[in-house]
Amino acid sequence: MSTNHVPPRSAAANAENNNSNSNVSNAQLLEMQRIKRKKKKKKVIIIVIAIVLAVFILGVIAIKFAINKINDMVNGSFVKVNEYTVNVGSFGSSVSGDGIISAVDVDNVDIRKNLTVLDIYVNEGDMVNEGDLIATVSNSSLMGAISTVQEQIDAIDIKIKNAEDSKVAEKVKSPVNGRIKKIYCSKNQKVAEAMYENKALILLSIDGYMAVDIISSDIAINDKVTVVSSNGTSYEGKVERNINGIATILVSDKETVLDDKVTVKKGSSVIGEGTLYIHNSLAITGYAGTVKDICVKENQKVKSGDTLLKLKDRTTSADYDSLLKQRNKLEEDLNELLKIYKEGGIRATSSGVIDMIIDPDADSSDNSSDNDNNMDYGLMLDNYGYSMGMNGYTQTGNDTSDDSVKEGYQRVAQISPNSEMSVIFNVKEADIMKIQVGQTAHIKITSLGYECDGVIDKIDNKASTSEMGQTFYKATIKFEKTSDMLSGMSAEVSIRINGAENVLMVPIDAIHQTGTGFFVYTQYDNSTTNYSGKVDIEVGLMGDEYVEVISGIKEGDIVYYQTEVDPWGMGGMMNEDEIVIEHNDKIDSVVEEIDTYESMEG
Repeated sequence: MSTNHVPPRSAAANAENNNSNSNVSNAQLLEMQRIKRKKKKKKVIIIVIAIVLAVFILGVIAIKFAINKINDMVNGSFVKVNEYTVNVGSFGSSVSGDGIISAVDVDNVDIRKNLTVLDIYVNEGDMVNEGDLIATVSNSSLMGAISTVQEQIDAIDIKIKNAEDSKVAEKVKSPVNGRIKKIYCSKNQKVAEAMYENKALILLSIDGYMAVDIISSDIAINDKVTVVSSNGTSYEGKVERNINGIATILVSDKETVLDDKVTVKKGSSVIGEGTLYIHNSLAITGYAGTVKDICVKENQKVKSGDTLLKLKDRTTSADYDSLLKQRNKLEEDLNELLKIYKEGGIRATSSGVIDMIIDPDADSSDNSSDNDNNMDYGLMLDNYGYSMGMNGYTQTGNDTSDDSVKEGYQRVAQISPNSEMSVIFNVKEADIMKIQVGQTAHIKITSLGYECDGVIDKIDNKASTSEMGQTFYKATIKFEKTSDMLSGMSAEVSIRINGAENVLMVPIDAIHQTGTGFFVYTQYDNSTTNYSGKVDIEVGLMGDEYVEVISGIKEGDIVYYQTEVDPWGMGGMMNEDEIVIEHNDKIDSVVEEIDTYESMEG
């Protein structure tokens, strides 16, 4: 029996086989290690992304939480629940503003520019009496000014004496139909003299009416009234106009007398008093000759072309009146200068407080004048336009900014009579028709801790300023002056335009309105922050801060309401929805990147 015998493998073959098994194991090991590293790397990336995502989500949550906290803080800090006990009181609406106070009816002390001021004896705020010495001037400048004026008078006299004679008309005729209301001239009086004294020879009424102005808001255009003369005669009158409480009444010019003091009645009630004037007048004038005859009388009706006056001595120069006026002005200047010479200086023309003084000792500038005369003396201009010369101070070409200073004059001082002050303030266009002349205004001067009432004296009909789309009108308030008030102080003005006295009232913020009426809340729960106790009410007059309650609640009841303040305009600044949406978009983007990476690795 035969047996299959497999010969044993050689050592070399066994070694080769072992090497082959070793090579397979290494390759598999490397592959396993590579896969393991890949999985580890993926795991690390996922962990990192998860951490970043977690931090990001926590950040979003923190931001949202912070926003909620901020909004809660804002709302909590500026929302206040108020408790108000209903009571009886007075309130109203008002028009208010502020302005600078100034003296009323000041007396300006002005002298000619060619006078040199030496010394000033008063200061701003000083009390002076009429006749007190204010300043002195140099004698040389005063005598020089007197000499100059006298030379001008002499020159005018020569012109008058040597003027060429020219005839004027023998008759003065009426240029229009009308009624003689006043004859100023007299028989044998020089025409120039009558003109100088009265500015006219005769006054005509040319529309048939006399007029009187009164302060009254109780009458309107075309209302019938009664005008009673000073001798008790009654005339029928008619209201021509009523502007800002000043009414103009017309009455026939047939019998009424110019400048008569009359009383105006509506029914049996007196509504005002005033002085009659010619509603539409025409002055008859002349310049030369002497009145020979007066051909008319007062209240006589005349026609155009009727002779009013007859003249004689008609050979006066045609420019006589002009020359006479120039001479009269020079006479006034001369008398003014002679008064300063006689009184030894410039004296107060009224009693009061010195509101303004131009002090030549004020700080001066170093700007030298280019004027030749000033250069001779090395003059220096100061802040008021004065210059220092050999004899003292004299004003140069720099005039004061006050338009009331006459040409050729300089202002030395301003005296307040110490009785009245005024304040001008801006009134909005929406409020201008709510106020009127004669209305009471309340004045508050904070710097003095002083309050008083004044009266509206004037309301400008023309807009004065326009700012930020708002149009303003100026209103002037006059009030009594106290000794410590100074021009330039600021004042607050309040004008009550309507109001209610002794009425049941609540704050306007406590009133809620629906389509059918008004209501208030009478209960409030602090724990739930809920309002309750709704009560319907009937309201009356509404003021700036309070409302009149006619019915629904009674005195002593308590109402609750809240006031909200948004001082920084933060409402709606933070929109949580937008922030959340924005952050969710970013989260979706990160998740999408992770999914893409995983698909690539798979």
